[in-house]
Amino acid sequence: VPVFKPVIMQTEAMLKLQIDGQWDLLSLHDPTELRKKAKKVSIRDFDLVKLIGKGGFGSVWLSSRKSTGDLVAIKVISKRETAAQKMIESVMLEKDIIQLAKSPYMVHLYFSFTTVNHLYMVMEYCPSGDCFQLLESLGFLEVDVARFFIGETLCGLEALHLQGVIHRDIKPQNMLLTA
Repeated sequence: VPVFKPVIMQTEAMLKLQIDGQWDLLSLHDPTELRKKAKKVSIRDFDLVKLIGKGGFGSVWLSSRKSTGDLVAIKVISKRETAAQKMIESVMLEKDIIQLAKSPYMVHLYFSFTTVNHLYMVMEYCPSGDCFQLLESLGFLEVDVARFFIGETLCGLEALHLQGVIHRDIKPQNMLLTA
């Protein structure tokens, strides 16, 4: 998709710095300190607590980081499934966009790593589910509440648009709610 290419080219150096520096947002270490003692993150650093979502390419697990006890969401994507559906570029683009999204209105990506069979994206855990689940449980939203959620969504979309990214899949299931 042409609209995404300039964003990736402009930020390739920034991504490389973040990846090379093992920028660890969960423990808030100084990236220069991490370069000195860079330790690769792996799935062994996490305890999978429970399955919280399933999609076409993989699943999302509520997980606990062993070293800190922090709760995170780990998106586990099957390389075989993405290759079979010719979606590898799309998955990698999603990872790059999430990694670049530095907005309080967007889910944060803490780490990403791969194994022979899977791509892992360790992200901020949103314990309140999504807007679709909220709508199902309540039946409807009061006007002020709906206005608040729409405002927050627009702020997130604005952050993406400022980086030249178009979302193209806006729906209540993709609107996660924090505590």
